[in-house]
Amino acid sequence: MTLLEQFLSEDATPQVRQLLLDSIATPDRSQGQGVREFTFNRFNVRIDWGKRVVTLEDELDTSERGATEIGLSDFAAALGKKG
Repeated sequence: MTLLEQFLSEDATPQVRQLLLDSIATPDRSQGQGVREFTFNRFNVRIDWGKRVVTLEDELDTSERGATEIGLSDFAAALGKKG
């Protein structure tokens, strides 16, 4: 199971999905370079509008496998899917 799949099954409740989709739709430029970070139960999510990527970090896995970057549009599409 990929890190994204783990996030979607473990932390991405309907409320979390909507929060992230709303955040992706309206970039927060007040945070300097258009970056916003979220901390959930197991995962941290960093949205970077400038680079158009989302970084997922697994708090339980500090190895290299515990973090991944996903394209912003791919992440939004995954959030929008009903699981």
